[in-house]
This record gives sequence, structure tokens and C-alpha cells, in this order.
Amino acid sequence: MIARAALRSSLRAAKAPSPLAQLGARRGYAEAVSDKLKLSFILPHEEEQQTHDRMRCSESRKHAAWKDWQSWRWNAWGAVDAVVQVTLNSSSQLDGSEEEEEQHGMPLASESTANAIYNSTEVTQVNIAASTGDMGILASHVPSVEELRPGVLEVVESSGTKKWFVSGGFATVHPNNKLVVNAIEAYPLDNFSTEAVRSALSEAQRVASSSSSAEAKAEAEIEIEVYTALQAALGRS
Repeated sequence: MIARAALRSSLRAAKAPSPLAQLGARRGYAEAVSDKLKLSFILPHEEEQQTHDRMRCSESRKHAAWKDWQSWRWNAWGAVDAVVQVTLNSSSQLDGSEEEEEQHGMPLASESTANAIYNSTEVTQVNIAASTGDMGILASHVPSVEELRPGVLEVVESSGTKKWFVSGGFATVHPNNKLVVNAIEAYPLDNFSTEAVRSALSEAQRVASSSSSAEAKAEAEIEIEVYTALQAALGRS
């Protein structure tokens, strides 16, 4: 009897949707197509930039957080050069005016103005290359966390699109119309040469198949993944 009860309980648990599955539900495009985003796209914080007034914490806490961040970047990708951070806030968070807060739009602004490369532009949609597949982010999107694979971050405006290539990271959609994208590296897609990417990919493949050290081969495998995705992105652009 105990075994049967346990079996029935496990079957009911298997059928019930998990909280993460419910969190991952997506709004349809038609439900949110009229919404707007306001986008800021910035390069990473440097250590000395951690002192700006938005970070209300002690010097020791900031230093510890920076060391943890550097350690994570090194362990994940080795030596990396840049972080892209995109944050969507309400209008009241942008200018301090609650009266001007928009209910349907999604204003997008950075948490830091340092090294901004894309500021305060209303956009229709932000497309990301998630590990689960390509997806579009609109205002009022359901809260979710998505791991990014090497691929294109595309900003859709009424006048056209802008594209950056990111090597990986995470995108977090918060309940208050806030999107944060932390990417390890990001560069405008049109900055890349198809021939240079092809040459770099060939070299990485050569190292991966050679008698190099295990560390060199591991680095080459990462390069192959990134260059392959970049080559595909350039082919579609």
C-alpha cells in the first residue's frame, strides 16, 4: 500500500507544472506588439567605475563584488574584455517623476552611463540568442531568466534594426518591466570581417585537433563555438 501511494504521489508531482515552467511561459506577440522599449546599451563597469552614486554600498562590499565578478568571468571564459548591460526601467526610475510613468511602454535605460554605446532610444523589441532558442523581448514580458549563447543581440526600431554580436551571458526579465542583459563581450555586428572570422575559425579548429595541451584545446573549443556562431550571423546579415 505504501509503495502504491508513493507511486501515485510521484505521478501527480510529475504531471503538475513546476514553478519554473510557469515562470517560463511566454506572452504572445499580438498581446504586446504595441508596447515600446527605451534602450540603453553599455560597455562594462571598470573597477574604478564601481564608485558611482547608483551603487550605495561600502568600499569593501564593492571590492568583494568586483573580485567575485572577475573570478566568474575568468572561470567561465578565461580573459575577457567587455560586459554589456542593458536595463529596462519605468519612467519614474529614469527621471524621478512618478507622474510621467508609462503603463504600457518599456523605457530602457542603463544602470550606469559609463561607456554607453546605445542610449534612451525607443524601440519595439529586443531579440536575443538564448540557449533554448532565439526569442524576442517586449514590454510586459513574463519574468524569466535566459542563458545567452554566442549570437546576435538585435534591437528592433520603427526605422530599422541594430545588431551586436555577444559571446554569451544572461538575460533577466524582471516583473517591473525591467530587462537586464549581462554579456561577456559585445561588438557591433558590422565591425567583423567575414574573411577574418573564417581564418580565426580555421586556426581554432587546427589547435583543437592538434596535440596541444588540454587547456589549449579547451580554449580552442570555446573559440570554435563563438566563431561558428559569428560566421552564421554574418551570413544572415
